Amino acid sequence: MSRQLAYAALLLGGLVACGPKQGPSSAGGPAPDAAGATDAAEAAAAAEPVWNEQRLKQQYNMALSLLSAATPAGAKQALDVFAEIGQNEPDLAEVPYNEGVAWMVLGDVETARKRFLRATDIDPTLTVAWQNLGALDEERGDLDQALQRYRSGLRHAPEDGPLRAAEISVLRQKKQHDAAIRQAKAAIQADSNNVGAYNQLGLVYLETGQVELAQFIYQRALQIVAQAKSDPQMYANLGRVYFAQGQVRAAEEQFQKALTLDPNLVLARLYIADMAIENRDYATVVATLEPTLAIAPDNASVHLNLGIGYRGTGRLEEAKKSYEKALELKPNDP
Repeated sequence: MSRQLAYAALLLGGLVACGPKQGPSSAGGPAPDAAGATDAAEAAAAAEPVWNEQRLKQQYNMALSLLSAATPAGAKQALDVFAEIGQNEPDLAEVPYNEGVAWMVLGDVETARKRFLRATDIDPTLTVAWQNLGALDEERGDLDQALQRYRSGLRHAPEDGPLRAAEISVLRQKKQHDAAIRQAKAAIQADSNNVGAYNQLGLVYLETGQVELAQFIYQRALQIVAQAKSDPQMYANLGRVYFAQGQVRAAEEQFQKALTLDPNLVLARLYIADMAIENRDYATVVATLEPTLAIAPDNASVHLNLGIGYRGTGRLEEAKKSYEKALELKPNDP
């Protein structure tokens, strides 16, 4: 499963104020007298806002507000504002990063990738940019490149928890389980509150058949790590453990906890649908997965399981369309 992109826009902080910048001289026409020149300069200054820290924060907050709507119209407007900021603040890495977020909203992945790269060129310690670059590589199936991205970020920010968890995730996906376990244990030793490292370590144990160890990791994290109690992925992964042990009711309880924290967590919705399929409760399958299409329209598993739900409820034409969509999204997965 690919990592979720860090879509959140970056807030402004710790910026050094920049003084007013003098505009270019006008060209052509007779030179005015001294009084006329003064009047013209004052008029130009009044017409054109002075670029300073106040203007920077004003424009930046406006751009973030537009971007937070996550709509194409808002993203386009945000790009216009960020363009002005970038012209005046070329060394502010948050600008190309947020432009990358805007291009993701607009569906232009390649331009987004270039803007994230530009952000890392300006500030290699901007870890969320490395996260997004790696996540984009994962989405296109290039795990080697993703691993390289995460490790590039870690060279500049070796203690960054999310980057360490991302590295472990790729090692796990590449079936390099021993390396993943070593890195996870090292990450937890360095930061006992690294929820992502606990999540990944438990998944390695779960995927290698060490279900009891996975259960111990998740239960231990929920006991000792305050942040784990508010992490939907932690509950979803513990639900997967209970599901693997055949403890269906306990599994469902954990998935519901996960959805309480994050109603859009597709993993939890899919497992609830799986359990409903096993119970031949096809109405629950449909009720669970139809809303999920708005969250994950390109998730083949959602379409496949929804097709099963439609077939079970007698909606055969819709079932056919769901199966066809699943096959279109994953043609090599029978």
